Amino acid sequence: MLGICFLLILCPAEGWVANSGSKSHASQQAAAEIPPSVRSIVDRFSGRIYFSARNLKTGELLEHDAGAQVQTASVIKVPLMVEVFAQAREGRLALTDPIVYTESNQAPGAGILQDLSPGLQITVRDAVVLMIALSDNTATNMLIDRVGVDAVNQRLIQCGFERTFLNRKVFRPDPEDLPPERARFGLGATTPREMRLLFEKLYRGEIVDAEASHEMMAILRQQRDRDQIPRLLVGPEWTDVEVAHKSGALNRVRNDVGIVFSPRGDVVLSLFAQESEDQKWTPDNEASLALGRLAEELLKHLL
Repeated sequence: MLGICFLLILCPAEGWVANSGSKSHASQQAAAEIPPSVRSIVDRFSGRIYFSARNLKTGELLEHDAGAQVQTASVIKVPLMVEVFAQAREGRLALTDPIVYTESNQAPGAGILQDLSPGLQITVRDAVVLMIALSDNTATNMLIDRVGVDAVNQRLIQCGFERTFLNRKVFRPDPEDLPPERARFGLGATTPREMRLLFEKLYRGEIVDAEASHEMMAILRQQRDRDQIPRLLVGPEWTDVEVAHKSGALNRVRNDVGIVFSPRGDVVLSLFAQESEDQKWTPDNEASLALGRLAEELLKHLL
């Protein structure tokens, strides 16, 4: 019981600012009407686009189908990172603990560990960096073995995220007892709104504690994938912009969630493009292009 109460304190309910007795103005603001330039991107996409975006200073909110459950692909690795840092805070592991890459955790797809020799020893924190910055699937499986799928999902529920979950390790079969309504999402599920709220809590230092939130945000700034949110943030108007984010991809899916830091203000973007007709694994995949344009238009409106 003590552990559960402690976790609830570490994950304040949506709308409450840490160390405050009243709701923030930002949390009370309803979503504004979607601008025509944003609507055009949504309507022209061959599949379906879902998003939730908020200016973290003014509270202005733009959403489209933000409560729908969607496939996370590798975006679910952010809640896994949260669980690692939470267990470190509770003394159940240390970020400096050694963790060994074995053949049983080898996974194809994203990452570099699959190309290295089994038996390699790295730290838990290094595995987190590989999982976030390179979306390394092998490092992800190593961390899941260390903290457990159930622990990730229990933490999400305790933090108020009831529609976000991790199903299994990467490129592994679903558990035999996994309900069909969960199995259809593959690796994991979320909603654009819940993932936005998770990033808002990280931004405000409300996940685990302020120090852990700050360190996780620093790791998210190391993301190497620039094909979605940062894609078009170039040129004089985007000088000094930084993005801390995590992307995810499947054949018909491209997702990207993160914080855009700029001199004009900070914005959280939670963007999901699914059911795309374009299944090419290239930077110019239709879904990647759509999310790049969507990020730019949302930022133009919100900043």
